Amino acid sequence: MSNFEIISIILSVVNIVITVTGLCFAYKQLVANYKIKRADFEWNKRLEAKNILREYRNLSVDLLVDKFDFLNRKNPIPLHEIQEAIQEDKQVQKQLHDLLNFYQGLANGIEHHVYDSDVIRSSRETAMKNTVRAFSLFIDMRREKSPTAWGSLTRIINEWDKQPTPVRPSPYDFE
Repeated sequence: MSNFEIISIILSVVNIVITVTGLCFAYKQLVANYKIKRADFEWNKRLEAKNILREYRNLSVDLLVDKFDFLNRKNPIPLHEIQEAIQEDKQVQKQLHDLLNFYQGLANGIEHHVYDSDVIRSSRETAMKNTVRAFSLFIDMRREKSPTAWGSLTRIINEWDKQPTPVRPSPYDFE
């Protein structure tokens, strides 16, 4: 074997080592980038959940609270009671639909991974469950005409009922 052939083989081996090293480094960078993007995505979901929860302040539910005290009820509100309240004041129906639609929007966001479930759950779980329970007969009546009415909302509530409320560790808890 001539010197040229030996040098050519050595250069080929060096070239292969450099290429493999470069590929390993690129793979490592891609994995690190994926982890960063995933963490950013999770963070953004939390931020979006917090932002949409601020919108609850813009909802007017004072008539619902006055007429039904729905957040403190343990049983569903009788349908005739809801219908009578709506006949007396159409704003009752508007507020009820606005509230259920707001919670439906939160549930849709959770199902489509736009909002962080834990953030919404930690701040609105009890209120959402109480609302669905209190107005369950009204929801069922509306589903006779529109079977999917507030479907995401009830699915999320049922899902939450099946699992304990998660406790996230504090970001300040160091190991």
